[in-house]
Amino acid sequence: MTAYATTSVPGWAITGSSRAPAQPDATARSWIHVAIGVDGAATLRNWGAELDGVAATRISGVTAEDVRAGVAEAISQARVGVRVAIAGPSGDCLVVRAQLLSAGLEEDELTILATSAGPIEVYCPHCRQVTRAAVGIGAVTTCAICGLGLQVYYHVSRLTGRYLGFQADAETLPEGFAP
Repeated sequence: MTAYATTSVPGWAITGSSRAPAQPDATARSWIHVAIGVDGAATLRNWGAELDGVAATRISGVTAEDVRAGVAEAISQARVGVRVAIAGPSGDCLVVRAQLLSAGLEEDELTILATSAGPIEVYCPHCRQVTRAAVGIGAVTTCAICGLGLQVYYHVSRLTGRYLGFQADAETLPEGFAP
């Protein structure tokens, strides 16, 4: 059994493949399209063309942080029957997905179209801060705040969309240490 058999990381974030149906859900009352980056905008433009006659709110930005306020506003105006499509780097899609799940949407109301792996957010449990880094699961990155080397663990928070990092050399004795 691999670690990914029980991971909290969605399959589309591991493989980089999208979680999207062959056809958009035309039974949706309305759509919210969240495009992150140039590729995200192009992807949703092409995919959304198939939603002829269904109302769609469009929100775009360079990173997940750029679209947070627009997503919150759109969700506050949404009614029963809304569906959300998110397109962009998987790390940014995870953060927006977390925002939507926290707002009460369900997984089956979301369509996620990952355009690339992109940078991810890594939570440091030592200083409780977040570092944005272009790394993958199992890689080591340096915490931007406390400077510890963090190994990216195969766990992502549903509430924040951030990966868990842990001190990569935690079990290594410091140089010159004698028990």
